[in-house]
Amino acid sequence: MQGRDIYDRYLMPLAIPALALLLTGPVPALRDMRTGVRSGVRVGAVAVAAGMVAVTSATLLTNAFAFDTAVWRTATRLVDAGQADAEHVDAGLVWDGYHSPTAMADHVNRSIGLDVFGALRYLPNNSPCFVVSPSSHAAAGWKLVSVQHYKTYGLVGKAALYVYRVGGSQRCR
Repeated sequence: MQGRDIYDRYLMPLAIPALALLLTGPVPALRDMRTGVRSGVRVGAVAVAAGMVAVTSATLLTNAFAFDTAVWRTATRLVDAGQADAEHVDAGLVWDGYHSPTAMADHVNRSIGLDVFGALRYLPNNSPCFVVSPSSHAAAGWKLVSVQHYKTYGLVGKAALYVYRVGGSQRCR
């Protein structure tokens, strides 16, 4: 990422209203405003832009929530079925952090933990028996156990989570 501009994701929602303000022209002086038409156009443009940001945000939030719920439920099913303890299921940083028996720390060896979610790097004592992944591409030593389907955006669309058994782990049941 050297030599590239970095834009903070929290500032992105401000881009549309800012562009709406810029595209509606300069603000007229109070003495030049004979009617409220110009200011109405400006307020309308900002309102439309804010509405677009709100709808986009709600859509992305709903999709993220549907994904997180599907991941959590899939991992919970593995644990409830007795296939592994919760700390031996890699289902993303939230799951791993919540169920980790140790504190989170960066691993000394930075090449470790480049799994799907990257949790192994920050939870170095985590040795998963199962991995819940949105990717259909298995890493070396992983065996596909099941595919769990869920609806994107909570209502429409199809997506899948892939459950892999990790080979070589000594703590698996």
